[in-house]
Amino acid sequence: MYNVAMKNIWLLVALIPTTVLAISYDTESLPYSDVPSDLETQVAISTLTDLGVFVGNPDGTIRSNRSLNRAEFVAISARLLPEDGTPVVYDCFPDIRADAWYAEPACHLKTLGIVRGNALPGLTSRQYPFAPERNVTYEEALKILTGIFGVPLLEMRGEWYAKYVLTAESLGIHLRDSGVGQPLTRGQMARLTVQYLAYSKGELEDLWTAQTNASSSHSSHVSSVSHVSSSWSSSTSSSSSAIYDHLLYDMTTDDAVLVLGQVTHILAAASLFASDEAIIVDDFLIDLVAGNSSLEAMNVYDDHGKFLGRATLDASVAGGTRYRLGVKSQNIILPRRDDFSFYVRGVLRPEDQGGVSGGSIEVDEMG
Repeated sequence: MYNVAMKNIWLLVALIPTTVLAISYDTESLPYSDVPSDLETQVAISTLTDLGVFVGNPDGTIRSNRSLNRAEFVAISARLLPEDGTPVVYDCFPDIRADAWYAEPACHLKTLGIVRGNALPGLTSRQYPFAPERNVTYEEALKILTGIFGVPLLEMRGEWYAKYVLTAESLGIHLRDSGVGQPLTRGQMARLTVQYLAYSKGELEDLWTAQTNASSSHSSHVSSVSHVSSSWSSSTSSSSSAIYDHLLYDMTTDDAVLVLGQVTHILAAASLFASDEAIIVDDFLIDLVAGNSSLEAMNVYDDHGKFLGRATLDASVAGGTRYRLGVKSQNIILPRRDDFSFYVRGVLRPEDQGGVSGGSIEVDEMG
């Protein structure tokens, strides 16, 4: 069984309004002879085609299953940048000719500090090669898209790519069918890019709604809470890479007035116990009494303040009341006959990304 401490949060506006044009996430722009079969990729490619970011091949194909090299990736992703008048130096990499078709986008991204080339021993940063013909990997794509969209990163120790991977997973804008070191296909690149784009505009819910029939990740079975128990361990995480709640000293669950664009006080905490068997956790679930469009996500922490991930809206549940954090890849195990508790904080949208004043947030159930 579980016990949940609940609270209401009233939202105040603290930012200057900004008009944000919504994007149409649909399948209306697919002028290709080899349209992919899955709806998720169709929506991504159609959206980016409509925006002029994705362009097909001269023969009318899109070849969504073909690998993407680094030159192609920067050429496509650079189209996401606004016209800013930044001067571009075309001899920016030693292995890119100034007249190469991808020289301008590659050098533009380098000028902005988004790419810098491959750091090799004995070379200065000016001498780092770009390796345009090499397949772009998942983590490289995450780094570039993070720079383009200005996504705030979770700080952590470890390999250079760890903060990009963990941030994408915590925001729900990662790929479930790719991983570190793996090359991306054109279809995967489209899905990854459109998720970053939707996140930057506060429109992830709209994207997920359009992709509802394409993925089962938003409709997995909810296990009975009475089967969940005790403390947990993870074989894929280490203490050196763990992130902890920097607001842990503030454990209040009293009502509070909060500002849009910030992380809330603790909204709710759940205490779980089971006596029957250990459980491998697939999902953490948070159900609200009513949906609130100003709530972008829920940060989930264990009772030691360790960050477990960011629960995002489950588009398969009507009313926008359920937030889900998938943790299958973390191998979290809750042993039997021991207490386990976790708590959540809300992540509120700023006003220029859809936050609206005057609403309230009340957690109904967690498990």
